[in-house]
Amino acid sequence: MAQMNPFTVAEEDNIIQARLSNDEKGLRQLSKRLFNSKSQQDYQSTLIELQRFKLQMNRSHLFESAIRVQSIEAEAERERMEEECNSIVEQNKQLLFELEQAQLDRQRKMEYDALASEILGYPSRDDSSQAIDALENSIRQLHETKELQRNTFSKRAVTFAEILDACERLRGDVGAEAEEGRRRALLEMELEGEAEQQPQKSKLDPSAAVFEPTQSKKADLEEGEEDEEQ
Repeated sequence: MAQMNPFTVAEEDNIIQARLSNDEKGLRQLSKRLFNSKSQQDYQSTLIELQRFKLQMNRSHLFESAIRVQSIEAEAERERMEEECNSIVEQNKQLLFELEQAQLDRQRKMEYDALASEILGYPSRDDSSQAIDALENSIRQLHETKELQRNTFSKRAVTFAEILDACERLRGDVGAEAEEGRRRALLEMELEGEAEQQPQKSKLDPSAAVFEPTQSKKADLEEGEEDEEQ
């Protein structure tokens, strides 16, 4: 059982004032009658009054006890309500913490779902590996084709250089033969002129340039390259 709190100075003063202001006129009259009465009847009447006063005092004590019990119960109820309020406050704090954790978990779940959806949008590991292998094969084939074309171009460049050298030599031989033929023709014309003593007009132009079969040889070379490419 909880202990009652002691009265404060103000409460004690109020009790004293109430005690002083209490009307004890009946008690004084009863005391006066008891001490001044000389008959047995008055004595019996006084005893009855005393019993009545005692009953009234007992009733006051009962009221006081009831009030004390009610005060104790009220104090216990107040303490219980304080404990209940504290418990409710703690529960509210716990619920608030759980709510924050739930919101954080929900936000994390939403972020995880968004990340999972983004990941599922990408190809699988096997498909990516196959695509990478296909790209590597394509790059390897391109490198091989490039190397083959480079070798072919080098071979054709060497062949073309050899053909140009042959054309230059052929051009020199043809020019020499043409010059020799023109010189021989002039000699023959001079010999015939001296023999006949009649100058005849030569069909060859002495001032003509040396014959150079450039266009025809170039066309032959181009036809040869086309045949080689086919």
